[in-house]
Amino acid sequence: METDSVIKKKILIIEDDTVLRRTLTVALRRQGYGIEAASSGDQGVEMARAEPPDLVLSDVNMRGLDGFGVLKKLRANPATAVAPVILMTGVPEHADLRHGMDCGADDYLAKPFEIKTLLAAVRSRLERHHTIQAHAHSNEARLLEILAATQDLVAIEDLATGQMLYLNSAGRKMLGIGAEEEISGLRMAEFRVGGQTSFPKTGRDRAGVWVGESEYLSRTGRRTPVSQQILVHRASDGQPGYLSVVARDISERKQTEKERQLMEAQLRQAQKLEAIGQLAAGIAHEINTPAQYVGDNTRFLQDAFKSLERVLESHQQLLEAARSNSLTSDKPNCDPCATSGICIFPKAAPKRSISCSGRRWTW
Repeated sequence: METDSVIKKKILIIEDDTVLRRTLTVALRRQGYGIEAASSGDQGVEMARAEPPDLVLSDVNMRGLDGFGVLKKLRANPATAVAPVILMTGVPEHADLRHGMDCGADDYLAKPFEIKTLLAAVRSRLERHHTIQAHAHSNEARLLEILAATQDLVAIEDLATGQMLYLNSAGRKMLGIGAEEEISGLRMAEFRVGGQTSFPKTGRDRAGVWVGESEYLSRTGRRTPVSQQILVHRASDGQPGYLSVVARDISERKQTEKERQLMEAQLRQAQKLEAIGQLAAGIAHEINTPAQYVGDNTRFLQDAFKSLERVLESHQQLLEAARSNSLTSDKPNCDPCATSGICIFPKAAPKRSISCSGRRWTW
């Protein structure tokens, strides 16, 4: 009997030779394996699709669909794509071996072979497959932990239906979906503003990758602007099958941009006011220069008029003295005044006198 790590595994035998098929079935069942047997390649493929096996043991040279054809169809089906396949042939040509490996065969057995050789090959392939699967599950669990811890929305949606296949904790929080709520009946389009079903209309669509900004609407009515990346992934048949979405909340960035734009607007307004102030100062300076000139000349005229007033007062006093006959003539050898040509002297006890045209009067 084989070890517990490989027993109870299901093996599909595809062999058109009845005797060999029965021999292989008996030998493997004695080791504790569950066995299904098919007599043709087409029958074996149908059985594998209906109930995927843990390992396939197939003859190469069969009527109808041969072993290489079986291998290609198994690898094209997601349910059987990773199942180990061991090919058996009675003509182990090097070219056939190479072709089988290129098609995805895991091992090759040349007929005739001993049962212990068969058992060793089966055990080795199952153990290797078990190890690979264990690593895959471990990596998957680790990846899910990382996705659950990230603050970005991470989702996977079916490309054809738009249904959610996966949504991490941050995505559930952003969209208002409960932590334990089933998401298989939900569609991403229900939460995209505008009901976008696949790639948004704006952004960069390059080689199946869209990068840009969008907006999500949660069940509570909260709108969340996001920067997101959407990638198209192909199914096992090579055709686009589903989308992965990574979206980051940029609400704070948008708020910061608004505040920056407001500050820039205020700065531009302050610059405009400063420019207006400088212009007003320039205009005031241009107005102040002639005003100062006028002011200086006005003061000069005021001083000049005060001197003229004093001269006029002297003339007025002379006229009053002339009217009262209080003027007396004196020697005509007095120099005229520099400005009015008048000198004033008093009459008896002369206080004032006037000289004009070579004659002098006192009073």
